[in-house]
Amino acid sequence: MNYKAFFHDRKTCSATIRELEIIGEAVGKISSEIKTKYSDVLWQPIKDFRNKIVHEYFGIDYRMVWDIVKNELPILNSQISDIIKDLT
Repeated sequence: MNYKAFFHDRKTCSATIRELEIIGEAVGKISSEIKTKYSDVLWQPIKDFRNKIVHEYFGIDYRMVWDIVKNELPILNSQISDIIKDLT
């Protein structure tokens, strides 16, 4: 899927934004000890972005959402997988 298809698919956009909200909410529940131990993860920007998309109903930057999904989310996925392996 490219950006144009993403942008014009309201269901996919909405689902993606909802998943990013959930990720941001989950980050807010992670202990400070874990955040300190795994400080290479950009915890605060993730939470900040969640707050931005939750409170800016008419001002969501879909290009930014697309960039996060394509470029940042794969990195976060790898980091979280490594953390889970380390903790189990």
